[in-house]
Amino acid sequence: MYTLTLKLQNVELGGLDRLADTAPLARSVFPRAHETLVAIVENVFAQEGDPSWQALADMTLWDRVSHGFAEGPILMRTGELLRSFTDSGHPFHVDERRYSFRESTMTFGSADPRAVPLGEGLPEDNLPARPMFPPADVIANELSESSMLR
Repeated sequence: MYTLTLKLQNVELGGLDRLADTAPLARSVFPRAHETLVAIVENVFAQEGDPSWQALADMTLWDRVSHGFAEGPILMRTGELLRSFTDSGHPFHVDERRYSFRESTMTFGSADPRAVPLGEGLPEDNLPARPMFPPADVIANELSESSMLR
């Protein structure tokens, strides 16, 4: 699976020796986080990477065209891989949420078997990495700017 996980963990309230239950906040934040993550992935695919993905090899372009597909955009022969991230009804869509007092988590991504080799690359097969999530600091900024944590 090609995923990322958000975690909310207990925090002290006002310097008191009590801990806050993470579940109520997570139930409020995670749906908005999911929407933001979908938008982030759509943007990465639309821009062909963040940072930019390596261009397709001539052989790959030839293969695409010979099978009736357009030369681009990268990773978008049919759009199925992108839909596995963005369509909550897609069989490969990953949106797992766990709520508990001490820690609540949300895992987002795709279980499409092509996602890991395409996202991380296969140097031995001359397949460059084409990450489908931007760097963590970009994700954190997007999540905070989306009013998710306000």
